Amino acid sequence: MAPRITLSIWGRPKVGKTWFALTFPDPIAFLEVGESGSEHLLGKFADKKIHHLNLQLKNLTPTSADHEALLRTFETEFLKAVHPESGYKTLVIDSASKLWLSVRTVKVEEQAREKARTSTKKMLTDYELANIYFEQIVHLARQKPDLNIVLVHRDREIWEGEETDSGGRQMRATGKFEPREFKDIGFLAQVTIHAGREWVVTDVKKGIREEVPAHTIERCAMNTKLHGLRPHWLDYEKLVARIWPEEVVSG
Repeated sequence: MAPRITLSIWGRPKVGKTWFALTFPDPIAFLEVGESGSEHLLGKFADKKIHHLNLQLKNLTPTSADHEALLRTFETEFLKAVHPESGYKTLVIDSASKLWLSVRTVKVEEQAREKARTSTKKMLTDYELANIYFEQIVHLARQKPDLNIVLVHRDREIWEGEETDSGGRQMRATGKFEPREFKDIGFLAQVTIHAGREWVVTDVKKGIREEVPAHTIERCAMNTKLHGLRPHWLDYEKLVARIWPEEVVSG
């Protein structure tokens, strides 16, 4: 049996990020944060044992209390999933980007309360606070030696521009994208994959093309030779087969 994988997968909406996550071994603890529409996808994995919990902020303009309530519920379910006797083989957090927003909101508020109580001068940025939190939960999840960890991230478009005479910024879209909130996710994950789609020829004689999932392996600590590889229809088993030689997997 192959060793477990800590995976970060990011990309545009509807390119197959969650589908890829659910190809990992079951039972799966599927903690869905701030997303929707996965019900039809779960039907494609009817043969798998998937515990699905959908966490949503209740208000259109959430307060820090709303974010804290969501985060505490997440933590309760997370601790159940990583418990040594839980039986789960995979933990999916989708999307970690949405969870990141709640973490930042809550931790900044906690730090402000602590500062008022102790008059401490040391203050961390919201990103530093969130980084620490995610390091902690990934570390806790890794204490369960057979648990795969899949962090699913949204992306954001990169904009650039130049200062104008009025002191503002003239911004323009670049057409490029990056993982939202997780530019430095490499320090958490063993493998980082960019999910996308591209056209492939399915019938040369008729010139028929089909749009299919294509995943770029941006980082793979176990096999650095895979950097930049762009396989189609990648899933857990195909990823494992690429990462570890057959003799290692079978042994």
